[in-house]
Amino acid sequence: MTCCQHVFVLCTDNPTEKQWMRLMDVVAADRGMQGDFQGRGAAGRVAAKWETLAATLNAMGGAFKTGEKWKEAFNNLRNRAKRQYSDRVRYMGATGGGRPPQQLGLNAECQRVMQFVPREQLHGNAVPVPLQVRIQSLQAQLAQQQQQPQQLAQQQIAQQCAQQQLLMQQP
Repeated sequence: MTCCQHVFVLCTDNPTEKQWMRLMDVVAADRGMQGDFQGRGAAGRVAAKWETLAATLNAMGGAFKTGEKWKEAFNNLRNRAKRQYSDRVRYMGATGGGRPPQQLGLNAECQRVMQFVPREQLHGNAVPVPLQVRIQSLQAQLAQQQQQPQQLAQQQIAQQCAQQQLLMQQP
């Protein structure tokens, strides 16, 4: 009499919370997996890292994906989080800065994935106002002019001290 035991893991398209958290732990530790440029040959190395991570995540149960599909899922989550964040900011601006409603809250995965989103992608690059640039330039000139008399006075004192020392050394 033989007995066969089969272990079936329930697979879904949606990753579990444990899978998301593990994925974000690994991606947080590796800038290349976040999409940063890593030099020549990096694409192959990064693809291999995603495949290794896919094997780990697939073994946890839940979603079963290739490395490329896990990367796509991560990028989709990041984009979804940015969109939710943008919706919150837009709503708060429309209400004069009031609290956003509960349905516009970020879930745990989105809150965590926001650490991988550069600040510039959320708020844009600061473009200086021409008047601000002019004011800063004038402030720098004023500070330099205020330092010049002090430096000149220090130089004059140093010269006078040097002359005094020369006079004292003469017989």
